[in-house]
Amino acid sequence: MFCVNCGKTIPSDAQFCINCGSSVPEAARQTATLGAGGSSWSSEPMTSTPSYGGSQGQMQTPSIPAYDAGGSGPVGMGLSSAPAGAYAGPPLPSGNDPAMLDRLPSWNWAAFLWGWIWCIPHRMYIWILIDLVGSMFIPLVPRIVLGLVANKEAWKARPVTSLAEYNEIQSKWIKGWLILFFGTFLLCGGLIALAVVMDSSSR
Repeated sequence: MFCVNCGKTIPSDAQFCINCGSSVPEAARQTATLGAGGSSWSSEPMTSTPSYGGSQGQMQTPSIPAYDAGGSGPVGMGLSSAPAGAYAGPPLPSGNDPAMLDRLPSWNWAAFLWGWIWCIPHRMYIWILIDLVGSMFIPLVPRIVLGLVANKEAWKARPVTSLAEYNEIQSKWIKGWLILFFGTFLLCGGLIALAVVMDSSSR
């Protein structure tokens, strides 16, 4: 315990301070005795006070990171801190990385050339109807619109492992259309030539 006069540490059962000689009150000795025998009492003062980042003896509330009004996390980590033009909506139905939307080409030749047929494996079912019905009233316009929106809509709807895989799929669609086009052209040309030859030989 401590002397009430000079504040120095003295034995808990001392009747006089060994430093200044002052008498120790009975109440102080009883308090010190209780503190020495109890598990929750201590005759020693606290040398430091727990704090959260503050100075000794000052309790401070731990700081809580502020959250963006429109984001989903602390400032600097939420959606509002994303670069301008970045995707800020819910997760994509396909599970693909939303950040890749801004890296996709703005035009898709495969979708423009194949139209509603291309939409089926890319799970763009509403565009099948738009292409089929719209082309009956305003030919070519729905196909142009599809070519403009195809990449982003397909990225949202069709799962792929990477952007490279997606680009490879589109390249195969274009190659397939070219093979079909030139194959049909050659086939029709061959049939026409055969018909001309047969007609000439029959005369």
